[in-house]
Amino acid sequence: MSPYVNPSIEQMDDGTHPFYENWKFKIPQGKKGDTFKNLKVMTAINDIIYPYPDGATADEQAAIDNKKANDVENGKQILVYEYHKYDNDPEEKSLIYLGDYKMIQDIDLLDNGTLDIRYTNYDKTVFNNLIKYIKNVTLDNDGTLTLTFNTYETSNDDGVTVVMDETTGDPIN
Repeated sequence: MSPYVNPSIEQMDDGTHPFYENWKFKIPQGKKGDTFKNLKVMTAINDIIYPYPDGATADEQAAIDNKKANDVENGKQILVYEYHKYDNDPEEKSLIYLGDYKMIQDIDLLDNGTLDIRYTNYDKTVFNNLIKYIKNVTLDNDGTLTLTFNTYETSNDDGVTVVMDETTGDPIN
């Protein structure tokens, strides 16, 4: 029996039930259809397909092509899946791009509260002065309480401005 022929459909009941009919479908086994499998992380290569969205303009297609060339040139880690076409003989297998693979490689917190996150694909995210914390607390003889934060602005000997923050309260009586 060929895997592509001899399908059959037959009614299994006598057809007298008012609400349903019982049918038996025989679909031959065989290589049919397409499937996606083997989601994996790999280094970008030219054989990987970077799909265009429906209705993509020439500029959008060029941007995708440039991204692919950049990913291959820089050896970026990307997420792909295998696309198998079983109807073709021999079976076709393609690798389809899903997105960049980003794992956090390193996190730095600078004195001024800047959070610097570096990823495995050489991308970087910087949040300037994101985290504010108390760096120093002083209580003067007259009862003035001063809180110095990590975001206080002052100049050093080289004339470079350093951003900090300071809050002074009323004297405590």
